Amino acid sequence: MKRIKSIMFALSIVAAAPVFFSSCQEDAPEINYTINVSVTNDFSKVIEAINSGNLKSEAAIQELARAIDKLSGDQQAKLQAIIDVLTSMNTKLETKLALIEAAINAQTLSLEDKLDLLETAISNLPDYSDKLEAIKAAIEALPDYGDKLEAIEAAISALPDYSDKFDAVVAALNDIKAQAEAIATGQTDIATQIGNAVSAIEDLIDEVSSGNADAATALAAIIQKLEDLKTAIENIETGGGSGSGSGDSPEGALSGKFSVGAGKQVQFSKGNLVATIDAAGTPTAWKFAANQYDCLGEGGANKTIGTAAGDVDLFGWSTAATTYGISTSTSNGDYSGD
Repeated sequence: MKRIKSIMFALSIVAAAPVFFSSCQEDAPEINYTINVSVTNDFSKVIEAINSGNLKSEAAIQELARAIDKLSGDQQAKLQAIIDVLTSMNTKLETKLALIEAAINAQTLSLEDKLDLLETAISNLPDYSDKLEAIKAAIEALPDYGDKLEAIEAAISALPDYSDKFDAVVAALNDIKAQAEAIATGQTDIATQIGNAVSAIEDLIDEVSSGNADAATALAAIIQKLEDLKTAIENIETGGGSGSGSGDSPEGALSGKFSVGAGKQVQFSKGNLVATIDAAGTPTAWKFAANQYDCLGEGGANKTIGTAAGDVDLFGWSTAATTYGISTSTSNGDYSGD
């Protein structure tokens, strides 16, 4: 399957203390019984808190995403820890859905990893309605239309029945269309393209139902419709399509636009701001990293200003007249003054 290896989203660290439970509050340790439960930055403890109902909704997703990013070990070990939870019979559906969305939001997972995890989750959900909820959770967490369509392709590959595959595609596309319509500003052409794709796919499904086409051929045609839709949306977002579009995307920016107010839209960079500096520490060029997870170094490994020419992405900006400009100093005095 074709995969777009773009990455999304950075989140930080989870901290606190483990939670203990008892069947009788009188016999329990003295703890806070409100929903605002503290959890450790241990991935398994966050999972336990969600399964126990003490960490809910958006808070659960945020804590899980942070815990995923802080998981120790190599990438394969991190993925296996997530897979173990997704495939466990002891993990509640609510926890699995939260974990899917958290994995999508995690900074340290590639899009390919995220889609593989989505396939794993869907394959291990016994109920079709639960599978649809998993697909919906993943799609809503992805900010880029191209990635949403990649998620649909990944999801339907995990569904064993052609009828389920067809229904899932239509349901997922209608969900994306609803998202575009809810944003409204600058998304009308995109919603129209999605609507056209849904109509074409429904026609293919009708052909299968009437016996005029076999399911495998129709599925291949549906996958191609998704690829065509991806191209059409990209053209709209970059101003290359026949519609009004939403203007060219600046270099280094994600293609999706987000409404932040009436008539106001913003775009997000693909990665951290990077400065190219000369040996004297003077910036000669600026750019954005290609991916959210790209990092040139940590601590001293990235503090090359004033010692060697090269790219840096860990720096401050001083407004003081005597030290104006880029700096890696950790002293407040170097960032203030006349």
